[in-house]
Amino acid sequence: WVDPEQGMPRRLSADTSRGGGRAPGSELVTVTWTGWETAPDVADSVFDISPPAGFQESRVFAGPSDLSRSDLVGMEMPPVTLELCTGGKLDFGGFRGNQALVLDFWATWCRPCRYAIDQIKRLAEEFEKNPSVVFVTVNLMEPPETVRPWKQRQQLTLPVALDRDGRLADQLRVEALPTTIVVGQDGIIRYLKTGYSRGFEQELKKIITDLLAGQLPEAPEHSASAAEQLRWRMDMDRDAYCSVFVRY
Repeated sequence: WVDPEQGMPRRLSADTSRGGGRAPGSELVTVTWTGWETAPDVADSVFDISPPAGFQESRVFAGPSDLSRSDLVGMEMPPVTLELCTGGKLDFGGFRGNQALVLDFWATWCRPCRYAIDQIKRLAEEFEKNPSVVFVTVNLMEPPETVRPWKQRQQLTLPVALDRDGRLADQLRVEALPTTIVVGQDGIIRYLKTGYSRGFEQELKKIITDLLAGQLPEAPEHSASAAEQLRWRMDMDRDAYCSVFVRY
């Protein structure tokens, strides 16, 4: 609600329950302004707020899934277990302390995912004899009956984990496909990239090589601009683009 004469907001209502496992609509916030002073003198003591009895002060008001994508680098990989499309299960927590992990999120309907997976396959072949790194592809919210034929046609021999309900993608803030995530041997996420781009294979190879050498990977020299991301999503650039993933 905005005052039509002054152009200043008078009331704000927001649903802040998104993320952290809270049900939509379970946490509503309404702020009402009764008057505006655009340049008041405010003493520092105004912000010295003591929590009421039974409560404690918190500097962070966010669940794990409220984090932005950039916050993921440096965070711990969620200890999840997913089904494999060929049967059995894969415990992602089992890699911690022993192996680096490369995750590639994809879907059969995602055209750029095919190009990204081709690069992942070639890279996995290069590191095939190195037991310190594991490559896993993660299909997003599709049944095994859809995934298995696609896997066979693409001659994909890498493990395919099924994120059937999108829970892992939600925790890792996967907003577009393909998305590639690299987790170090210490279980910490060290790299995240959205979209397919020419030359990505060499960039990812350097990230993995640095991790296996005990070095923290350097940030990529170039990150996609807003204009580049728009071209990817409008399919205007076949060398660098991604598919938008929207879930309702």
